[in-house]
Amino acid sequence: MIEVKHLVKKYGDHLAVDGLDFKLEPGRIYGFLGPNGAGKSTVLKLILGIIGLDEGAIFLRKEKMHSKDGKSIKERVGYVGENVDFFEKCRLKEIKQFYQLFYSTWDEKHYRSLMERFELLERYKMSELSKGMKTKFSLCLALAHRPELLLMDEPTSGLDPL
Repeated sequence: MIEVKHLVKKYGDHLAVDGLDFKLEPGRIYGFLGPNGAGKSTVLKLILGIIGLDEGAIFLRKEKMHSKDGKSIKERVGYVGENVDFFEKCRLKEIKQFYQLFYSTWDEKHYRSLMERFELLERYKMSELSKGMKTKFSLCLALAHRPELLLMDEPTSGLDPL
């Protein structure tokens, strides 16, 4: 599904990621474990192209992620970040309308099904949601375009075990 080859990221003299290599097979769930500052979130941001890599390459189903056609590849990836405190004054409906503009594969029926499953109403403002509800909404946004790959940073943050 995804292959990372010799991934390197430096911040000044600090080496955040040092020659990382791995492959993730489709249909499986993987987790990065490690102490704070180990580079877990940095690796996710590198995969998503949120930050630039210094060396190495990242492939999604053998296609290079950071190429001229990166948008079409990024449409195939969903992401739920650790901090979901964006658009605090906006209603969920407004955020969804903005977000869906970036995905030609947006599936409104699937989005509505997810919102119902998580018991979220589009009239809510982000500022009215608990941390767990914000995470659930982020999941709705990340899954509504039916990505092949879902990346999550601190995925259980604020969620009830059930």
